[in-house]
Amino acid sequence: MSELENNDHRRIGQELDLFVFSDLVGPGLPMWTPRGTIVRQELDNFVWELRSKHGYDRVTIPHITKRDLYDTSGHWEKFADDLFKITSREGKEYALKPMNCPHHTQIFARKPHSYRQMPQRYAETTMVYRDEQSGELGGLTRVLSITQDDSHVFCRTSQIKDEFLKIWDIVDTFYKTFGFSLKVRLSFRDPNTPEKYLGTKEIWDHAENSLREIAEERKADYFEGPGEAALYGPKLDFMAMNAAGREWQVATIQLDMNLPERFDLTCINEKGEKERIIMIHSAITGSIERCAAVLLEHFNGILE
Repeated sequence: MSELENNDHRRIGQELDLFVFSDLVGPGLPMWTPRGTIVRQELDNFVWELRSKHGYDRVTIPHITKRDLYDTSGHWEKFADDLFKITSREGKEYALKPMNCPHHTQIFARKPHSYRQMPQRYAETTMVYRDEQSGELGGLTRVLSITQDDSHVFCRTSQIKDEFLKIWDIVDTFYKTFGFSLKVRLSFRDPNTPEKYLGTKEIWDHAENSLREIAEERKADYFEGPGEAALYGPKLDFMAMNAAGREWQVATIQLDMNLPERFDLTCINEKGEKERIIMIHSAITGSIERCAAVLLEHFNGILE
């Protein structure tokens, strides 16, 4: 316990003058000093350097949306308690975005795409906001404003494995640079609470089996985690143990067959027909806040 206290990122961050919390701003809303912003930017630059080698394009979206977007995606129904809701002076309902994927679907949907243009790879580092309970907040590891180095790949079913393995290569390179070995959790749905998830049993069975095959082909050190899936699909969660002896979930890669259905996302195949596509979500740091906390504890604040 003494070692964990000595390596606490909150103490280290204060001593290194990296970030600050203010009662006037509110709990769970870290502000980064000039020194801390350098750390954030270097982490983000490293992720982009790795992604740019695999054909990702940067996109930019607003931080709010009309309720309609989340009604279509299913987040308003399933994620309502975690949304910061806003009512405009005209009485229209908006929300601060808790994730970026529904916005990114609308960038993809702006025009038809030929199979020759697939996959489309979008990346963006941006904040999302989730209405966590105050008792759940802690340092940089659980915050209200979460900076995600987020990406979404829109691809054909035949491209899923290649795209997953490319992202997995990025994850491995990023964390090996800092000396981490990773375990992988296959985060699946809880079969006893199907109402928590979007989509049919058939879609979920297919998606989960696809992730098992990819993990086995990769010869990964993996285990299954029922009930840990995202709202819209199963995922690979990468678990890292830092030098302080704490295990953290870091990167994630998620397979999504549901949002393409809900937003009717397609490409035009070789026969000139519309073909349903797949989305792959990924965040390499998980969140820059949590990643910074893990690294501060791992290196005990020695960042040079």
